[in-house]
Amino acid sequence: MNKSLLFVGSFVLLIAFAAADYAANIYPVIPSFTPSSQAATPTTSEPTDPYPNLTENLLDSDSARFGYEIQKRNRTTQIFEKFDTSEVRNIRIYRNLLQTIKEPKVSDIVVYEIQGPESQGTLTYLSLKLKIMDQMGATGRLNEVTGYGENGFFYNDLNNKNTAYLMAQIGDNIFGLQYSKTNTDHFNTVKDMINRFIILN
Repeated sequence: MNKSLLFVGSFVLLIAFAAADYAANIYPVIPSFTPSSQAATPTTSEPTDPYPNLTENLLDSDSARFGYEIQKRNRTTQIFEKFDTSEVRNIRIYRNLLQTIKEPKVSDIVVYEIQGPESQGTLTYLSLKLKIMDQMGATGRLNEVTGYGENGFFYNDLNNKNTAYLMAQIGDNIFGLQYSKTNTDHFNTVKDMINRFIILN
């Protein structure tokens, strides 16, 4: 009797092991997923600005001629660090701080790149001009100029006589250039930039 029970028990165990082996081959065990430290840290790229970098295009078009590079570029709602334009609709303003490529690197020209709606360059220019006139008070003057695109003016800050401020409409875009009056090369560089912007636009 004991032998028959032992035989039956052994037979049952043999069947169980055979069934387990068969199931393991048909349905393999999928190892649990443990992400590595590299996979656990999501890789994110810096968001790219979908709008053109007009100042970079300008400098790249003739880098040997201009001798400047962008040190810092950021979005802003101010022009010349003085005038708030947040109420002007449908414009994007980029402030580009330029420095010379050669040593010593001095950040001495600022280009405000104001991108406006298509086919509304004159309207954008007039809106910005009115905003500046409303905010400049008695310490500033505007002098209209020709030869700087479709429209242009110099803003003269009576409290800062060593800095020049020029705004020029070129097509749908407006450019504000801020530079030192004490450096005679700056005016020639800025005029070259305006002429190149006209060609590129």
